[in-house]
Order: sequence, then structure tokens, then C-alpha cells
Amino acid sequence: MGGRGSFGRKLLPILLLSLGACGDSGPETAGAQISDSAGVRISISPAAPLVYATVDSVPVLSLGGPAASGPTQFSGIRGIHVSPAGTIWVADFASAEVRLFDASGAHLASLGGRGEGPGEFQYPRPLGAISGDTVLVTDDAAGRITVYDREGGHVRDELVSAESAAPNLRAVLSNGDLVGQIPLVVQVGSVEAGATLGDSARFVRWNRETDARAPLGTAPAPIWLWDGRSQVPLPFTVSPGVATDGSLVYLTSGPAFRIRAFDASGLIESFGVARAPQPADEASRADYRRYLDALYEGPTLQAHLDAMRHPDVPTELPAYSGLVVSADGDVWARRYTPDLLAAASFDVFGADRVYLGEVVFPPRFSLRAVRGDEATGIWLDELNVQYVRTYRLVWRAAR
Repeated sequence: MGGRGSFGRKLLPILLLSLGACGDSGPETAGAQISDSAGVRISISPAAPLVYATVDSVPVLSLGGPAASGPTQFSGIRGIHVSPAGTIWVADFASAEVRLFDASGAHLASLGGRGEGPGEFQYPRPLGAISGDTVLVTDDAAGRITVYDREGGHVRDELVSAESAAPNLRAVLSNGDLVGQIPLVVQVGSVEAGATLGDSARFVRWNRETDARAPLGTAPAPIWLWDGRSQVPLPFTVSPGVATDGSLVYLTSGPAFRIRAFDASGLIESFGVARAPQPADEASRADYRRYLDALYEGPTLQAHLDAMRHPDVPTELPAYSGLVVSADGDVWARRYTPDLLAAASFDVFGADRVYLGEVVFPPRFSLRAVRGDEATGIWLDELNVQYVRTYRLVWRAAR
């Protein structure tokens, strides 16, 4: 797979811009390049109908299912991490365990279990790896991080923060810094039924050793409707996509097909494709209704249907609903669809930020990791039973 600094692919015409006050023209490329003293690079590729890779219909690995037992029986997968060596780390909600499998699916270890002691969890979720392949697992309920070596050996537990409103952890950088989202804290008694909550998310970069927190920026976030008993999201509002690669943090949100990149100094880059925002039309509402019918019933379904009639429902769809950075540094952005159980289409950008094309995964598959020509994630069957699956990618061009 093409990695950082790999320019061997045939480059498409691309428009390169940069934010700032000077507006000095840079050297000519296949498109136009403009740069200035602000130091922020904007790369917009043409939205050409390209296919980057196809996905084999039969998975090379499938764990789980209604007949599964023991470590391959999953109930509420809360995250997946795939190590450089191919070890698959799966966080399971029901057992409060993190289970390790090799690339062939053989069970290697089960870590944790429900409890409050060292190495135990309430709600485990893998954040990713740092230098030396050390893996961090967060416990969202206990406010702790558990550190493991690459084989799953318990190293230590760390208290995230004593604060009641500590950031919700979303990812980790190679140096161990955390990416956190500041939670929205509202006194329920002060909110009237029918009111909406939230419209943007604030992100910070958090040094685990010094507890210093540097703002990363804000992004459009879900809007919640409070019905007097519970909160449900308004249609077509989703959490920002977040991913990390080395020292970089990637964020995406809103109707524009753009991805922002931040380093320790702040925003350094924005890239995407020249594709018009998608309208939230009647077809989109019908797709969203099918998604609700597949997941909910009774009062819960009715609460979501009521939210569809709220006047604050957006008129445009989000562009992307998630980000994955491959082991080679390519950025995979999942294109939003109102039916989140439909086929998943990804725009793929190379390390040079050029749009490489589209990859479409089977319906009900949620991508979590790309390593070489293998893509691993969570698949739901028609009964909403969870599986861990790996699919083979077939490249459409020489790489």
C-alpha cells in the first residue's frame, strides 16, 4: 500500500491552496498552487469516479455469530485495534474484557474482566498504540487508562483525571498524548421537553505526564433532542470523525467533503474532494427511516421518529461519518449515508493528500483498521449479532 512520501501513483489534477493574508502564488503543478505565510495547506482533488480497490465478497477471517462460544462470542464490541504484527485487540462490553487474536483468528489471551482492581474494567475501549507498540485501553466508566505491552502483558494503570468533566478520550498519538473531546454537561432539570442540546464539539490534545491540555479546535457535533425522559439525536447529525497518525490528528465534520490535520502547533492542513454537499431530501429521510426500523422498536423507535419532525433537522447531510488511517498512512474517510447499515463507501487519500478513489464495503460492515491488503472491522448480521471480520482488498492499479 502506498505510504508516506510515496508518489509512485499516477497523480490526478489537484488544486492546492493555503490560508492566510499574503496570497503569493506558488509553483505551477497539475492544478494551481497558492501559498502564503499562514502555513496552512489546502488540497482539493477533483471528485473523479475512481475505484481505488474492490473488496472480496468472502471474508478471510470471521469471528463471532449466534453459534459462537467462549472468546469468539461477542456482545457489544466497543472497539478494535490491529497491531503492526497483525494481532487483533477486541473490547467486549458484556464481559468487560479485551480479547487478543492472531491474524488467523486464533485466540491468544483475554485481558481484564469486570471489576475495579488493577487491570480490570467496566467499559473497556482500545485507544491505539504508542511508540514500541505499547497499547492503551481506556475505561470510560473508571476514568483510567490501562497500559499493555505488545503481547498483552499488563504494564500499569493510569488515572485519567480526577475532574468530573474530564475529556472523553477518542484517540492516542505515537508519543502518548491523548485526543479528548470536552463533554457537554447540562443540568437536566433546567432543560424543557422539546429543547435541543449541543451543536459543536471541542477537542484538546492532552499530555498524560503533565496534564497540560492544548485546544485542537471545534467541529459540528450531534444535536440531541430532550423529550422529557431521554435524549435522541436529530437525524443527519453525527459525531466528528477522529483519527491519528504519528504526531497528526485528523478531524472531519459538517457537510463539506474536507478533512483537517493538526499537529502540536495547530491546524496545518485541510484536504478533500470538490464534491457538492448532499441535500437532506425525502430519499434521505426514507433511508434514515429504514435504518431506524432495523434497530429500534416501541417507544424508542417512536422517540427517533418524533425527532425527524423537529425544525432543527439539518437541510444538508454530513459529508463523512468516520476516519481510519491505514498502516501506510493513507486516510480513509467514510462517506455518510442516512442508512448506516447500508454499504459503506470510503474516499481514500494518499499521504500526499491526493484523492486515490473509492472503496465500497459490504452492508452492515464498520471498518476499524487497514493493514496491507486487509481491512478489519465489525459486521452485523440480520439479527444484529456482531462479528469481527477481515476482508481482502484487491487493488485496481499498480502500487
